[in-house]
Amino acid sequence: MNVEQRKQYINDLYAENPGWNFAGWFDAILGVISFAQDVHELPDSRFFSATDAGILQSYAEGMALAKGLRTSSDNTSASKWSDFFKFRYKYGLDPGADAASMDLWGAAEQASTDFGRRWAENNQGLRASVAEQVYLALGDQFRTAVHFNVPGFDPRSAGVAYALSSAAWQAGLAQEAESGILSPIGWGWMPLPK
Repeated sequence: MNVEQRKQYINDLYAENPGWNFAGWFDAILGVISFAQDVHELPDSRFFSATDAGILQSYAEGMALAKGLRTSSDNTSASKWSDFFKFRYKYGLDPGADAASMDLWGAAEQASTDFGRRWAENNQGLRASVAEQVYLALGDQFRTAVHFNVPGFDPRSAGVAYALSSAAWQAGLAQEAESGILSPIGWGWMPLPK
C-alpha cells in the first residue's frame, strides 16, 4: 500500500462506519502518515512500511471482530480495537465517553504498534534503524499519554501528531548521528564517514 492508499484506508474506515461514532479518532494516524510522506520515510523504509501495515491490519480485524464478522484473530491487538469500536458504538455520543475512549484508544494503538513491529521483525526479518527505534520509543510515550488521558495528547489531532512525529524523528536522527551509525533514508545501515 502506498502513502495515498494508507490515507484513503483511514478515510474509508470513517466513511464505511458512520454509526460507530469514531469519526476523527484516527486523525493522528493521518498526521503520522503525512509526516512520513513528507520525509519520504514511509515509502523508502521497508521496516516502517511493514510495521505500519501490521497496524492497519489491526484496525481492520478489530472492526471485523466488533461487527461480528470474525470470531477471532491471529492479530493480538485486534481484540483491543474491537473493544474501542464497540465502546464508541455504544457510548460515543455520550459527552462523558472521551476519557474511556482515550484509554481504550491508547491501549489498542500501543498493542497494534507492538504487533506491527513484531511482524516486521519476525515475519519479514527487518530491523529498525537507530532513528526508527527512537521514533518508535517516543511514539510509545504518545500512546501511553493518550491511554492515561494526559492533556495535549489526543488521537483526534493530526497537527499534534505531525509535530510530535517531526520532533521524534529529529531526535532519532540526532541519536543515530551520535551513535556513529548513519542510516540515510532508504540506504540501510552505513557507518559515518571518518
